[in-house]
Formats: sequence, C-alpha cells, structure tokens
Amino acid sequence: MFVTYVQGGTVTSLPGYTVIDNFNSGVSSTLTSGVAGTDYVIQSVNNSAGANIPTSSGNGTDYLSVLGGGAVTLTLAAPVKAFAFDWGSLDIYNHLTISGVGFSAFTVSPGASPIGNTLANGGQSGVNTNGMLVVTGNAGEKFKSITLASGTNSMEVDNLAVAVPEPATWALMIGGFGMDARRVRAIRRSRHLRRHGPRARARSDA
Repeated sequence: MFVTYVQGGTVTSLPGYTVIDNFNSGVSSTLTSGVAGTDYVIQSVNNSAGANIPTSSGNGTDYLSVLGGGAVTLTLAAPVKAFAFDWGSLDIYNHLTISGVGFSAFTVSPGASPIGNTLANGGQSGVNTNGMLVVTGNAGEKFKSITLASGTNSMEVDNLAVAVPEPATWALMIGGFGMDARRVRAIRRSRHLRRHGPRARARSDA
C-alpha cells in the first residue's frame, strides 16, 4: 500500500474522494458499526481533550478526538481501494492501524516510516503537524477498517473520505452497461423475427 501524509492538506480538496463522515452529526451511517472503542470525544472546541485541525475545511466544526489510552475503530460499510482523512496535531504517540484484505494489518505512526514526519511534536497550529493522510492499496488490497489510538491526549481526525470510481472505471462500467443494453435489444429482435418474420409466416401458412 501507499501511505502519504500531506502537510497543510485537507481531504475536501482531494479530487476523486467523497467524504463519508465529517462527524458533524455524530457518526455517519456509511460506517458499518460507526465508532467502536473507548476514551474518545466528538467535539468542535479546543480544550484539554483535543484541538481543531486548522488546515481542515472542517475547522471549527465537530471532529473526532481519541484521548490518551483510547482506541477507536471505524469500520467501513464495504471494502475500499483508497481512503483519506484530515489528521491534526500530529504526534509520535498517535497510531493508525489499517485492516483489510490482501495484506496483513499495518500500523502507521508519525515520526516513523512510511510518513516519517520528524516534526511530529503535537503542534496545533503549524502546517507541519496538520494535514491529511492518504492511503491507497496495491493490486488485490482493499481496506475494511481503521483503528485510531493515542498514548496521550490526543489524536484528532476529521473528514473521513473514500475514493470514488475513477473516470476510466466509470467508462468501463458505462461501456459494460451499453453492451448489456445492446445484447438485450439483439435478443428481443431475434425473438421478434422468430415469431413474426418470414419463416414464422411460412410455418403458419403450412
């Protein structure tokens, strides 16, 4: 899989992705089991439990904050090829574990490979520690759930998004629909000729 942390980025500016949960109304129904875990809050304020993500388009609105010692699992309604979310106040005690099919569970921790942000010091305002994480699967890999954990207050995330079909995929799908429609018309035409064509009339005259 490919894991990238974009400093200062926000998911809502990422082409080809649709936000499935911005946490503004609690937890979205597009998540199979919603939020499952302990020691977390959904809030819009800055306090000891968490801070807004200044680079996020959702800055000032509700975000999910995992508290110290807490762990939260977000399970998707269906496996996806790629996902992304805004991740703020990046710190070395924040951990993301990705689960799915086609790979073993994989953990991402700031300050270490693959994102390797050496400035992961929990800063709540700088672009170095506030941005978005993008995860894309290799061939045969799909993602089913993510687990967010934090050793100390806090791990803040917002705007969980999944990739929608790319234009090439849509073209293949539409082409497939067109072929199916042409096949149905051909079958109907063949049946019509068998029932009402010259041969059918010849049989009825006999």
